[in-house]
Amino acid sequence: MTSAEDDALAAGIVVFYPCESLRRQIRTWAGKHPDRRIETALGRSAREIGNVVRGADMALLDATEDHAQAIDAFSQALTCLGAEGTAVYTEQMHEGLELFVRRQGAPLLFGPLDEQQWEGFFERTLPLRHRRHSWRRVA
Repeated sequence: MTSAEDDALAAGIVVFYPCESLRRQIRTWAGKHPDRRIETALGRSAREIGNVVRGADMALLDATEDHAQAIDAFSQALTCLGAEGTAVYTEQMHEGLELFVRRQGAPLLFGPLDEQQWEGFFERTLPLRHRRHSWRRVA
């Protein structure tokens, strides 16, 4: 398998608007998973968000600091990746956030999370996304 094939098969995670705490948490998790591609996205326009999400297996949106922008990006990610490929993270609850995210069928993660919690979350979500992505490539 070539390096390009390895990259294509590794599950890609895009993290939108991460606060410093989430950056540290994801960096720690990623250090133990060099086979996973992780990208940080700060784009705010529909075009920027759409371009990044289309190339990902999963989108994780941080609503801690700017929940309105995170919800806008969440809606776009949901359209591209579905509820199983989209999650919202927050360390500060905002009015209506939990109800909105859960009604869409996506996970809402209350942080900060420890290494075991991240491991469990990604273990449940990435293998399914990774298999589906790989199947689409072959078909």
